[in-house]
Amino acid sequence: MKDNKFDIEELVIRYCEGNVSESEKCDVENWMSESEENSEIVRKMYTLILATDTSIVCDKIDVDAAWMRMKESIDTCAAESKKNKKKRGWMLWMQRVAAVLFLPLLIGTYLLYEVI
Repeated sequence: MKDNKFDIEELVIRYCEGNVSESEKCDVENWMSESEENSEIVRKMYTLILATDTSIVCDKIDVDAAWMRMKESIDTCAAESKKNKKKRGWMLWMQRVAAVLFLPLLIGTYLLYEVI
């Protein structure tokens, strides 16, 4: 493994990002096993890279666009709910009419067969 400090720093960065070959991975892990300080450097570097990646992802999020999509989705759901509610209201009314008409029809059929 190279003794140059710049090379190991570059290698550790690529190791934390997951962009190393198998031999480079072994080199970094051997370097980490040399001392606790080396292991700590890699852990801190990994935390820093992870935080940086999270920051980059957060910067790419368009909060206003996400808010508008959510608002449109809620409005669409509310409109569909209102439409379904009207449909259910009509169906409920028809069921009540059918129930009211069914009772006289049932009595009339019974009387028709009993009388004849």
